[in-house]
Amino acid sequence: MFALLKLSVAIVWFSGLALSMLRPADLHILKELREAQPNCNALFRGKPTARVTDDAAGIHMFGYFDKSPWSAGNRWFLASRIPTYNRHLSTRDTMQLMLLDWERACITGKLHWRWLANSSAWNLQQGAMAQWLGATDLVIYNDRGPRCASPSRPDAEVGPDTTCSVVVNATSGQRLDSYPAPVYSVNAQGTLALAINQTALFRVLRGFGHVTSHPVPHLLPCSATDGVWVVDLADPSAPPRLLVSLRQAWEHILASGDTDVVTGQPYRGVIQPGEVEDLLAECNHWINTPQFSKEGEFVSFIYRLGYCRGRRTFSWKSSQLMMHLPSGRLWKVPLVQVSHADWGWAGTHLVSDESGYHEIRWHTPVQRWWPAGPRPLAAHVVGVDPGAAAEEHPFLGDGHGSFAPGAGLRYLVSDTYPRNDGSRRLFVTDRHKNISELLGVFKPVNESGNGDWRVDLHPRWDRTGRFVCFDASHEGSRQVYVGRPSITSATAEDTARLLSRAASMPVRRVMLYGHTHIPRLLEALEAEGLAPHTALHLVDPRSASLLDLPKHTSLRAVEHVRALASDRDVPAAAVCEREGGGLQLIGRPGMPVERSVDASLCHGGRHGYVRLLDVSQHLARTASLEEHVTCRLQATPQTQGAVLKMVRDGTVRLCDALVVEWGEGREEESWWRELKGELDAIGIAV
Repeated sequence: MFALLKLSVAIVWFSGLALSMLRPADLHILKELREAQPNCNALFRGKPTARVTDDAAGIHMFGYFDKSPWSAGNRWFLASRIPTYNRHLSTRDTMQLMLLDWERACITGKLHWRWLANSSAWNLQQGAMAQWLGATDLVIYNDRGPRCASPSRPDAEVGPDTTCSVVVNATSGQRLDSYPAPVYSVNAQGTLALAINQTALFRVLRGFGHVTSHPVPHLLPCSATDGVWVVDLADPSAPPRLLVSLRQAWEHILASGDTDVVTGQPYRGVIQPGEVEDLLAECNHWINTPQFSKEGEFVSFIYRLGYCRGRRTFSWKSSQLMMHLPSGRLWKVPLVQVSHADWGWAGTHLVSDESGYHEIRWHTPVQRWWPAGPRPLAAHVVGVDPGAAAEEHPFLGDGHGSFAPGAGLRYLVSDTYPRNDGSRRLFVTDRHKNISELLGVFKPVNESGNGDWRVDLHPRWDRTGRFVCFDASHEGSRQVYVGRPSITSATAEDTARLLSRAASMPVRRVMLYGHTHIPRLLEALEAEGLAPHTALHLVDPRSASLLDLPKHTSLRAVEHVRALASDRDVPAAAVCEREGGGLQLIGRPGMPVERSVDASLCHGGRHGYVRLLDVSQHLARTASLEEHVTCRLQATPQTQGAVLKMVRDGTVRLCDALVVEWGEGREEESWWRELKGELDAIGIAV
């Protein structure tokens, strides 16, 4: 009989492994890392933030908080040069998309920007939606007019107000093609994009959407033919496809009532039956911020109505909706009156509003939480007196928050709306230790009083969790800055070591170290529509292990390694079948177990030699932090050593869920005490 240890909070326990756990033998790895992924000391010069754009060259911005300016491998960095930041835009205003060699800037401290492309379809809050396509060096951004002409659509009519999205190779500068819709966001693989009506959005939010010289409707209707569109980036000639219409979303909101039937939690901003007709006739209806989840299972978006006329002048209602793509089902998220939202890994959605931050998963009760009061953890924090204490009762809700890269969901970066003096705070929260680091307080300079043109910080992570980018105007004009949180430094180098330089594309990986529960696992993956996004890795010496796989499976990939999971990598080990399943190393006392065999310990004399595979090495070679990884280790005498080694060398950070089986007895109790000691030693509460 086996006892099952399921570390259901493994994301909390195993995400903060200190660098001190690395043995001296690993120091050469850190040396190589510092050379390949420098800490940018030449750029920061001992301060927590650094300006990375040249104010003498002009005004600069990046865009919104839900996109990263860094390329997948952290080599390149995007920003834009703009003609203004404190007045209304016109169709004649052009944005210049610029490119920085980030790695070179980190090493030399010198900023060498080069022009990449121009755009006439942009705004002061979200820019031209410039973003990287997966792990490539390709950038997609929005544009208008003659530059929307496409070799894939030679017969398409292109006018001065035609809007589109364009793909350019960042390293060569070559323009590759255009697509017949301006995009909002792309999926993690860079193969699909989501689009909304940016021209209509400009009607209600002048800091968003695209400026147009043509009249727009006085009211944006709850249309059945407009909403969230899907663009196939593999085929520039394909027209966008309507994924969900405004009318479809509206009808789902009305049908949801005042309480969510799945979670039992109440909705906010409920629409009463008596006001439906007025809200349809007197208010603008629009959708904003559509995003794919990291794994591609879901699409989220915000449905808003407001800027009404007649008796409803001050009406404003917002609903956060999610769509489960495999089934096409919609879900209105309870408890939130959404302001901003972004995706973490493992289907985790982060939503902020004036009541705090909310962690959301499909058809699961919403969890509300509040970051700890921020305090400066480094010297020379911008706008803060040295030695300042944590703020008492700080208002930290309603910020532009996002989780750091990796599936651990430990670190959050966010900002605040302007205080009475106009200042905005930038902070990073360690959710495990419930502490927040204040990176700076930034007061606006030469900003317009119009909220549509306000320079929010809009912080964005790099690809390793070491740096955050933000926009600010505190030095006299709008510029782009990068911050270096000290709160993440204890794990940053280890994080970067485990994160593949190639930034392999995010998939869901299941690592089975031992033949266990394959049929039930596959049944669950197929039922949830996850199998096409899942790679199964099985480490087991028996050739019959894969017989449990059905003849037809939609798994993304399957790997079977004929080996026995261990904490060491030696040529071979003698094994035999153990009653009740599993494999056991055998050997005579005093002799190296991998060089001896005692057939009398095996049932029926069945034994043989198999390879021992180092679990940590295999995990590090196969998975990355940019993926959702489930690790399951079957009970063998080697399991204990394997798990302890994963903890010591930090590779356990790659496991978002860790399940360990072990037998009952004194040895297992001793092992658990040793494991608990290892966790306590690195400051992780058990």
